[in-house]
Amino acid sequence: MIYGYARISKPSQKIDRQITSITKYCVNEKVDIRTEEFTGRKIEGRKEWNKLFDLVEEGDIIVFDSVSRMSRNAKEGIEQYFQLYDRGVDLVFIKEPYINTSTYRDSIDMRKLEELLGGLVANEDDKFAGEFLKPLNKFVVDLLKVIAKQQIIMAFEQAEKEVKDISDRTKSGLKEARKRLEAENRNLGRPPGSKRETEKSKKAKLRIMELSKDFKGILKDEDVWTLCKISKNSYYKYKREMIEEIKKSK
Repeated sequence: MIYGYARISKPSQKIDRQITSITKYCVNEKVDIRTEEFTGRKIEGRKEWNKLFDLVEEGDIIVFDSVSRMSRNAKEGIEQYFQLYDRGVDLVFIKEPYINTSTYRDSIDMRKLEELLGGLVANEDDKFAGEFLKPLNKFVVDLLKVIAKQQIIMAFEQAEKEVKDISDRTKSGLKEARKRLEAENRNLGRPPGSKRETEKSKKAKLRIMELSKDFKGILKDEDVWTLCKISKNSYYKYKREMIEEIKKSK
């Protein structure tokens, strides 16, 4: 059985591209694509993935658009990769074919190795050549195993690094936006009789400033209040206040 797995981290992302990529790769093949929206690096809590992980058996194939869709936690991703490999499940990564399980399997296959080296590594059934080259056989195979496994490890580590970099850039951007907004508020002053803003409203306004297409972002209203985790009414209230503050500052 061929399965596909596609995952997004937030509602503003589109999963269609991953589904299209998997469908095109599996052209003329019947594929069962499982989809999921999940925020976070941990595999725990990803219900659809955990169901699929328990369901697949020897001979099944799972196709991913990229390694980051399987896991952005390097340790967990590597562990599950080799657990599935040991169970006889094939993993296909469309954007990183060099870490497909079939590629890894070929890299440690003695017959493939002989083809690659053009007969340098002799068949150990040949007593004379086998005894002479047996230590070389083991050394080369062990070395290729290490290299192949290291490629897999590096791919998962890169996926984890990318999500960390995005998180760091987001935090940095929000910090700068907070400084700008606080500076604007200091310049504007506080109108007589106005209520002191809560920490929650300050944080929400900073996020709205960064995300809303009416300010510095690119997202629609519904996407913004969903990501900010505030009600629709609170969102429009904060937005009105922000517009008024900007008008007064001009």
